[in-house]
Amino acid sequence: MLYIPRFQDYNLAMFNNALHTNMEIVLRRYGNSTVAVLPPSVLKEFRLSAGQPMTLTADDGKIVLTRKSKVTLADLIAQCDLSAPPPADLEWWDNARPVGNEVL
Repeated sequence: MLYIPRFQDYNLAMFNNALHTNMEIVLRRYGNSTVAVLPPSVLKEFRLSAGQPMTLTADDGKIVLTRKSKVTLADLIAQCDLSAPPPADLEWWDNARPVGNEVL
């Protein structure tokens, strides 16, 4: 996780929890956007690369970047309510007659 405290003049100090070091970076214009350029040493330390999906959250005046978590089938199934009744259209589908060359 990268932790970036807020500063007035767009100079950001970045705190790396693993190395306990502070580093100053400058926000830059890139087209219509503003980007924070991360040094190669930070990318290597956190195993990040260009194009990697990240989640940005802002809390208590801080910007926090975290690696976007991958959702697995087990995660999705864990969210299911197994005691919920099946949807009405599923019952219709189960009772529908074959219309083509389906193999049962």
